[in-house]
Amino acid sequence: MDTKLLFLEDAYRKEFEASVLKYENGYAILDQTCFYPRSGGQECDKGIIERDGEIFNVSEVKKEKGTVLHKINGVLNEGDKVSGKIDWDRRYKMMKYHTALHILSRVIFDMYGGGVTGNDISPNRARMDFDLEKIEDKEEIEKRTNEIIKEGRDVKIYTVPREEAEKLVDEKTRLDMIPHFVKEIRLVEIENFDIDACGGTHVKNTKEIGEIKITKIENKGKGRKRIVIV
Repeated sequence: MDTKLLFLEDAYRKEFEASVLKYENGYAILDQTCFYPRSGGQECDKGIIERDGEIFNVSEVKKEKGTVLHKINGVLNEGDKVSGKIDWDRRYKMMKYHTALHILSRVIFDMYGGGVTGNDISPNRARMDFDLEKIEDKEEIEKRTNEIIKEGRDVKIYTVPREEAEKLVDEKTRLDMIPHFVKEIRLVEIENFDIDACGGTHVKNTKEIGEIKITKIENKGKGRKRIVIV
């Protein structure tokens, strides 16, 4: 019961029409959706689903196998025709943060050679963890990241066979962490700067991000550093 993921085709799409495939225990499964389920550290979208003028709030979206589940405050029936609308302000903030983290990860890799071990993206802040003993030069990291943002580099998203992806990315991208049965890899390319595998939502141009600020660099255990940005 796979759900077509419309946000993979167009992260800027805010509304959609769909049919209800199943409703169970407070969750609706639709044949297609613009709602992003929590994944890859990015929080889920929220918004509303409407059926014949009746509005249901979507408070949680999660993915189980190929199915996206929408938690709503009401009951839908199989076969219902519905429309959905995401909270665009929430989504757009996370799109900007997600692209900013890709830039930050490249800056850190170029400066220190550290890989990413985790991240978290919310509408109000974002953080990224690195396998590094030490991160210094907070001001320089922030400066380099903002320089790339201000240059207005285009962000392209495309899917290629795994063998081709292995040739396009460098050692910063851990393709070995993606299950080997995944034969098609979705890549996010920041023009003449970075290419990384990612299933999240991103802006079309780095200028959309605006200026970021590093609020803290934390120790998160031996050989692990965390950078928080707003």
